[in-house]
Amino acid sequence: MSGLSMRLILLLLVLALAGLIAMNLEKVETLENIGPTAEVRRNAYSAAEHFLEKHGIEVSDERGRVDPKMLDDDDVLLLSDVSFLQRNGRQAQALLDWVADGGRLIWHLDASNEDSPLARLMGVSLVEVARNDSDKKDRVSRQSNRLTIDTDEEITALTPSQRVRPELNRIEQSVDQASISYWYGHDQPYLRSVFHTNETLSYKPSTADYPMQLLGYAKNDERIGLLHFRLGHGQVSVLADTRIWQNNRIGLFDHALLLATLSSGADQFYLQHDVDVPTLTELIRQYALAPMLVLWLLLLFWVLGQSRRFGPLEERRREQRRSLAEHVSAVARFHQQHKQLDHLLAPLRRQAMARACRDHIQFEQLSTPEQLALLSRRTGHREVQLRRALYGKAPYRSDEFLDIVQLLTSIRDQL
Repeated sequence: MSGLSMRLILLLLVLALAGLIAMNLEKVETLENIGPTAEVRRNAYSAAEHFLEKHGIEVSDERGRVDPKMLDDDDVLLLSDVSFLQRNGRQAQALLDWVADGGRLIWHLDASNEDSPLARLMGVSLVEVARNDSDKKDRVSRQSNRLTIDTDEEITALTPSQRVRPELNRIEQSVDQASISYWYGHDQPYLRSVFHTNETLSYKPSTADYPMQLLGYAKNDERIGLLHFRLGHGQVSVLADTRIWQNNRIGLFDHALLLATLSSGADQFYLQHDVDVPTLTELIRQYALAPMLVLWLLLLFWVLGQSRRFGPLEERRREQRRSLAEHVSAVARFHQQHKQLDHLLAPLRRQAMARACRDHIQFEQLSTPEQLALLSRRTGHREVQLRRALYGKAPYRSDEFLDIVQLLTSIRDQL
């Protein structure tokens, strides 16, 4: 058998073995808990949003500041952080005016924003309560802020979704009954909630700028964790802890039902949390746009003034020394353009006369006719031609000027 046939047989055997192994594999399904999704990690109130949407309320998750002018009278606004109102009392007044027109506001008051404009306008404050059982309450806080998975056989046999309710029940059973707050109101009595705070809410109508009517509250043996008021045609609720509606706590006790009670009948629910600090660009665009534009224009003009202009490059010519011939040529062109041809003939005439004086010692003492006669005998040129060449005056025709130059050159060379 050839080598090619052997390789084909080996390949077929390998494929047959792989198929046999694949047919005998047993499929085993396992559930892997990969933790919360990216949405849950990003948004601590995503479970509350899904709960409200399931009950027919449209939810808008806002990371920026919500303008009360954009809200309708029957909307609900939840503020988990009101620190952005610290230096903006007008916006706090605008929020309460919107509530008086029919809106519903839910906001969080804690020790970090106790002097918030909203608290001063409403006459609410925090009063610290002594802690008698701090160790126990710390344990309850840690337990209710995390979901642990039991290792019992009856729990591990459940799916991750089925394990949630038994885990919540176990956390609720471990909470001290004295720390459970109960809702006292005419709408939904006996709602249970747990507010993790060391302070109790207090209301003093005499210090409030807005007249309000107390509709309900949630309290335990020591603390008031929620105050619910009517303001004009709307309602406003103050909570010592809005984290009861975060993902890891909304399933405990009646937290979800309390949220549904405070937002019942609303069409739109705005959830403003983790307000992003405006960037420098946004602050400049909002408060200093015109000065920045002027500054940029001044900078642009300065750059244009200091930089090289665009356009054809003009090469700077280097100064060079001219040769003697170039100087002579330039001088000759100048005299020719100004009709000063006698200046051009003067050097040749002086050379011819100098040669004649050297050839005849007494040449300068001779009269002009005698000089012309002597030069005629020595050079063979006629006296008329010599007179015109040595003593003539401009103007000259072009051909005549050339003849004179040639004649002077010939006289100079012959002497």
